[in-house]
Formats: sequence, structure tokens, C-alpha cells
Amino acid sequence: MDRSDELLLLLHCARSQMDDADGHLIGQLCAKDLDWNRIVRIAIHNRVAPLLYNSIREAGLGQEVPSHAMRALENAYYHGLARSTLGGQIASEMLPRLRQEGVDAILLRGLALAETVYDDPALRPFSDFDLLIRRQDLERAKATLLDLGYHFSPRDVDARYFERNHLHLRFVKANAVIELHWALDHKYTMFAIDYDAFFSEARDGELGGAPALLIPPENLLLSLCIHLVKHCYYMRLIPPGPELVAWILNDGFLILFSDIDGLLRRHERDLDWDLVLQQARRWLVEPVVQPSLALVVRLFRTPVPERVLESLPAPRAGWLERKVFSLIANSGQEGQSSADSPRSGGELLSVRADLMFRPVRALDLLQYLRPTAPFIARRYDVSNPAQICLYSAIHVCKALGEMLMNLVDLVYYCRIKRRRY
Repeated sequence: MDRSDELLLLLHCARSQMDDADGHLIGQLCAKDLDWNRIVRIAIHNRVAPLLYNSIREAGLGQEVPSHAMRALENAYYHGLARSTLGGQIASEMLPRLRQEGVDAILLRGLALAETVYDDPALRPFSDFDLLIRRQDLERAKATLLDLGYHFSPRDVDARYFERNHLHLRFVKANAVIELHWALDHKYTMFAIDYDAFFSEARDGELGGAPALLIPPENLLLSLCIHLVKHCYYMRLIPPGPELVAWILNDGFLILFSDIDGLLRRHERDLDWDLVLQQARRWLVEPVVQPSLALVVRLFRTPVPERVLESLPAPRAGWLERKVFSLIANSGQEGQSSADSPRSGGELLSVRADLMFRPVRALDLLQYLRPTAPFIARRYDVSNPAQICLYSAIHVCKALGEMLMNLVDLVYYCRIKRRRY
């Protein structure tokens, strides 16, 4: 059996838009002897089962697929539809209340993508609400959610650790899970994202029938690239090819690529690529934008101008990063090179603990201690070489202090605090 046909089917179906050529190819693939149990398992694991169902249905190929597989895909589709309907109800209660309390909140991914990028909200499964707020609004946002009946999610680590060290704050109520963020990634990155501009450039719109702030497509693209590389950190370390695709499918992250593809296809005619490049340079996120766009183009033939890919510098991985990753990849735990048996979330967490520090990757910490000149210039608003040199030394001292406090907080809130209560 040719596994490449199954992979090709997944990639062609995991798109929010499909042309006649795609439909013809999908028809040819469905007529072959495929392992549909495997296809369905991988599709569900990667949250693209509704897209797979929709593509097969739109191409009129439902009769070509075994009935048990089609039923499983159909169930995933209607589960996504029910979830998006419930999500709209949750958003219509939560967003107006936050606005009433003077809290600007932006929904990241999930429902926001389901309603603004995908033609059918059932096509974008999600399990929680990622809310971006301003750091100074955190106390009001917490109080508002608690007043709405949400409570802190029970964890091994006290919620105050997450608040002090910016991971996120997680709230739950019945079937609703809300994560409050005040940054797009952890504080030990070399990014220089202007969050005041991020909020001021958001436009008024609707989500779930309620007034909401919507991210313009240029900023949304950058945020999706940041989120993608945050999870698929190995994109810079594995050459594009079957092995990298296998890692992505094993980890269940194909939907993150579908999000970027869907956004770029929807805004193919009106996306301001010059603004994307300027913003990426200003925010110092070019190292995550280039591999994200390059791989999405490779996977989905996404319409990205060649000049854009050529103007973005390719990221470089240091020898230490490659060495550590090679040791992890060859350890036997994370050395799978096929998507036959996607790893469970628990297995992934235990493996990634080798490269991550609750949840910051240890190598990110080392890079944070060796800041680049552009990062220092943007972070501390300095320009001449002498100032950059001085503030580089100051930054290292501050970074060491931050990491020490992070470690103290981790010990206190994870060990001492747990034993007291």
C-alpha cells in the first residue's frame, strides 16, 4: 500500500478552499485502496477531519469512501458545528461583559478563525478560547470572568505562578475553557511585538453575534506564524520532506498550517504583503514567518508571492540547538518517523520536557541571554553602538534575575505551596 497517496489525500483535503483540479485529484485518490482507518485517525488527531469530510462531500465522492470512515468524518464535522454554536453563545456572553468593564479582548484562533477565515465554522474545531488582553487589564479581566461564574482551572502549579511568569491564566466553567494571555508568546523570546499597536489596529466586528475586536489579516498572519513555530519548534531543524511532515502529523498540528493557508487564500487579493514584511521586521519575528510561509507553500501550494519568501531571511539553527534536538530525536521516545501511531498528549509532554522548561524551551533561555543588537535597540529604545553594548550587559543581568525568580516561583508554587494546602 502506498502511504504517500494517503498523505496526499490528507493534504489536499485539509484546505478551506478547493478548485476543480483538487477535486479531480481527490477523486483519483479515493478510488485507490487506501487505509481509511489510518486516514480518519490521523485526520481527527490533527483536527482536520471536518475539512476532510467537507472536501469529500463537495467533490461528490462520499460513495467512494467506506461507510464507517464517512460516518466518523461526518461525526467530527457535526461535533465541530455544535462546538462553534456553543462557542458563539459563550462569546456573546463574555465579550460584551468584558467590554462593559473596559477590557479590550481579542479572540485568538478558535472561534475567530472559524467565523472569519473558514466559509463554514464547523470546519475549524477548537476546545478553548484564547483571549489576548492588555497586561494592565489583567485584574479587571480576572474579576469579570470570576463574576461570570468561571473559576481557576485546577492545576499542580498555583495560578499565581502562571500570572507572574506569563504563561497564561486558565478559567473553566462547565464546557467552557478560557485562557487569558497578555502576549503572543512567552517573555523569553527575542520578539519585539508592539501590543499597543496590535490593539489599536484591531477593527470592530462581530463574533458569535456579539461586538468583538478583529485582528486585521496582516497582523493575524503574523500571530498565526508565531503560534505555529511555538508548537512546531523543530521546523527549523528538520529539512522539508517526509520526515518533517511525519513529525507534524504525529504531533497533531496540521490544522495550524490549514489556518495559515485558509487566511492567505481568503485574502489573496487584498493582503498587504509590504505591510506584513515591515511588521515582521519591526516585531523581529522574521525567523518564524519565513519557515511558516515556506512550509505552508510546500504543503498546500498556498499563494505566497515569490518576492516575499525571497525577502525574508531564512532562520539559522545553532550547533547546540541541532545537537540537543538530535539527541532527543534519536532517544527512541521521539524518533518515530511515521504517522501510523500518533503520540498521545501525555507522551508528548514527557518528551518535550527534555527541551522545554515549564513551558519555555531551555534553548530559548540561552538565546535570551545572548541578545541581538536589533532586539536591544527595540527593547530599550537605544540606537548608537555604545548604548546597545551597555544595555546588552544590563539586559543579561536583568534576564538572569528574571530566570532566578522564575525558578524560585516554580519551587514555591509547585512544591512548597502544594504541600501547605
